[in-house]
Amino acid sequence: MLMMERMSAFAHGTTAKILFVVIMISFSVWGVGAYVQGHADLDPAEVNGVTIPGNYFQNKFEIRKRELRQQLGSNYSKLASNEQFMQSQKEAVLDSMINDELITQQVKKLGIFVGFNQVKNQIMQFDEFKENGKFSQKKFEEVLLRTSYQNPDQFGEALRSDLQIQTYTNAFSNDAFALPYEVKQISDILGQKREVTVRQIPLSVVEESISVSDKEVSDYYNAHTSDYMNPESVKVSYVEVTAKDLAEKKEVPEEEIQKYYKDNQAKFTKKPTYHVAHIMKAVSSDSDDQKAKAAIDDIYSQLQKGAIFEELAKNNSDDKVSATKGGDLGVVEEGTEQPEFEDAVKLLSKDNIYSKPIKTKYGYHIIKFIDKTKGSVKPIAEVHDEIKRTLQNNGVEEAYAKLKSDVVDKSFSNPESLDSLEDLGLKVKTSEFFDKNTSVAPFSNQKLLNLAFSKEFRDANQNSELIEITDHSSVIIHPLEYKASSAKPLSEVKDSVVESVKKDKAKTELMNIADNYLKNASDEKAVSELTAKYKIETKEPELLDRYSKEYGSDVSAEIFKMAKPAGDKKSTIKVYDQSGNLLIVTLNKVEQADKAGTSENGLIQNTLTQVNSGKDQRALISQLHADAKIKINKAALKSAQD
Repeated sequence: MLMMERMSAFAHGTTAKILFVVIMISFSVWGVGAYVQGHADLDPAEVNGVTIPGNYFQNKFEIRKRELRQQLGSNYSKLASNEQFMQSQKEAVLDSMINDELITQQVKKLGIFVGFNQVKNQIMQFDEFKENGKFSQKKFEEVLLRTSYQNPDQFGEALRSDLQIQTYTNAFSNDAFALPYEVKQISDILGQKREVTVRQIPLSVVEESISVSDKEVSDYYNAHTSDYMNPESVKVSYVEVTAKDLAEKKEVPEEEIQKYYKDNQAKFTKKPTYHVAHIMKAVSSDSDDQKAKAAIDDIYSQLQKGAIFEELAKNNSDDKVSATKGGDLGVVEEGTEQPEFEDAVKLLSKDNIYSKPIKTKYGYHIIKFIDKTKGSVKPIAEVHDEIKRTLQNNGVEEAYAKLKSDVVDKSFSNPESLDSLEDLGLKVKTSEFFDKNTSVAPFSNQKLLNLAFSKEFRDANQNSELIEITDHSSVIIHPLEYKASSAKPLSEVKDSVVESVKKDKAKTELMNIADNYLKNASDEKAVSELTAKYKIETKEPELLDRYSKEYGSDVSAEIFKMAKPAGDKKSTIKVYDQSGNLLIVTLNKVEQADKAGTSENGLIQNTLTQVNSGKDQRALISQLHADAKIKINKAALKSAQD
């Protein structure tokens, strides 16, 4: 019950959205089976006797590689070929998985539980499941259909597990704090202001006069050829084999749907629900128990004397989330709360509104009855599509396994082409040319990419093996064409090269002008002539803070790196603004921050608290590691597919 407060904050935060993305990506890319099937010799670690499956690790590593490809772009292929780099990434992924397993075990040990209602409420808050701002069951099921979840319950269980972990780690945030001197120190730095004089030399005054010769273009192109490369690329023919296609092609007679509905009524029965409020006094030790018992008895006595339940809850309950609502817990499905709590609820009715004080592992409670609903069977119209999918999926695993076997046999017998697979009802497709940084499925799969770009595969000119993309989809490919990495012809990139040469020459010219200006700063006549010739604009002294946007964030950052004036000696820098103009910036003086307001200090304190909370969580992980028995299978880790 006490965790509800932390859960409420979590449910509306960025972390919840990150969880959604992680869970959905994991399952949509790799499927449910990847989490439960493994091979012991390939398992990379064991944590307190619990194995981290090898294919679960491989799937997490594939997700990590996908993230790296998105972050690094064309640079990824260079790093991916570095064995040390890829090994470091494997170790980082495994370390994260070990941390998650340690926290999961700790959560179970402490008995932290996230109830059905909390999971349901969380699901209903995801924008991905909403239509017109409201949760849509249809949209929910449509999104799940694009993953490998067998049913909504599996998504719910995955979400429940992550919520329990997050609830535990978030608990440390409540204990973190920031000291006043830390807040003041940051406040002084952030609130500092600097007076500067800015002289601007416009890019236009030199840009118009810059000419670029063919030799300069050629020389620049030859010196920077690596910036104008076409990456190596391939074109393949391919056949996709998926369990989903098999399921969708399977016809399900209406009478089978009706029969399944009648034979499985328990699956479609809505559990009874109850709507109650409570007042709770928390217990965490024997001494707390006595105080909590005395407090709850006193509250119960006040209630019998006519006190208002909602007021008592607001002023006394240790469940702070429900306390703000007069103790209201909302509508809860039977089987969600502690047995002692639900036993007491069953005795309540409109004629018996309040329970006597009862005890659960969380503490002492007084429960108020608001409403109850009986269980009911969902109408067939509501579950018709779900039943149809279930029946379509029946036997699909066996059919999918047989189809894969038939594909392998056909391909082996006819290795020079994929055309024979059309006899199995499969379609042979031809890809566009793609490079190693493609994000187009299914070619973004690393194993498929490695094979497609393998010289041995191209030279053999035969069908590939059947490549597992997920637990429920596979691809077989045949090489068609290969284009080696090559420099783009100068004629194709000439405009870009000319712009680059102009930019370099303009920067050099602007810098020469600035150096000449500063060299003659004490000569009024020279300064006047330079100002007129190059249209140098001297702005009035300006007092800037760190968030000033007039010159752009990069210029502001450079200004706040400048050394403070020492007596009459002022520091000066030369920096380009976002438009390519050169700025000569002189720092006149530094003003310390005014006293920060309550809101600013509050924001700083919250930020520092989060930083300190992160330190606490790292300390927790470190302690869990120290107390755990962790075995690392280095051979399995090294053999994981790059």
